[in-house]
Amino acid sequence: MKTYLTAIVLSDCAAQAQADTILHVSPSGNDTALGGAAYPLQTLVAAQKAARQAKADGRPMTIYLHAGIYYQSKPLVLTAEDSGTADAPVAWEPIGPSRAVRAEPPSDARRR
Repeated sequence: MKTYLTAIVLSDCAAQAQADTILHVSPSGNDTALGGAAYPLQTLVAAQKAARQAKADGRPMTIYLHAGIYYQSKPLVLTAEDSGTADAPVAWEPIGPSRAVRAEPPSDARRR
């Protein structure tokens, strides 16, 4: 009986270790935030950095993009480093039926 209970506890710990890391990104967020639903990150680049760290740590990650326009000064380039692994996949998904749009800054902002 004791061995059986120990196996359940170890199995539960292993399942928790592989649980997805969830990150939220919103144009109204802040890149110094933790990236939770209430305190999302603001930029796709910050989310990319977090995803790369999760991959390095062997953790699966789901990045939820909230609706809005994500202004960027340069394109977001996703490489093989951003794809995750079989044990630690990385998924970028919209949250809800909304859609996220990546865009360059307005022309007047680029002149500054």
